[in-house]
Amino acid sequence: MNDARKVEARLFKTVTWMVATSCLGAVCDSFYAVSGRIETCDTHAPVSDAQVRLDVPALQRHGAATSRENGEFRVAVNYPPGNEPSVLVIKKQGYADARADVPNPEVRQTVCLQRARVTP
Repeated sequence: MNDARKVEARLFKTVTWMVATSCLGAVCDSFYAVSGRIETCDTHAPVSDAQVRLDVPALQRHGAATSRENGEFRVAVNYPPGNEPSVLVIKKQGYADARADVPNPEVRQTVCLQRARVTP
């Protein structure tokens, strides 16, 4: 094998290794994600534009998202998936803040919000 072929073979091996391991870097990040729906407690109507925060204490990570028009949300932290317990904190003007424990991110969460009490 001549020198040019050796260099080409070495370059091919290097590029192949880089592509094969690229998912260990930022290109193919893993996510610990929780999804579900935010709704009112009284009528079960969807709540849009609610601020959803995911706290994963064991990982010392948090993520944030906003619920869509149909109340659906997906919030994630950049960390490999696992079964660490986490907490959702939901805030929306006109509603009392809500908190929901998430024992397992694989299970969809439905969180209801109570309308804020108006004091005269």
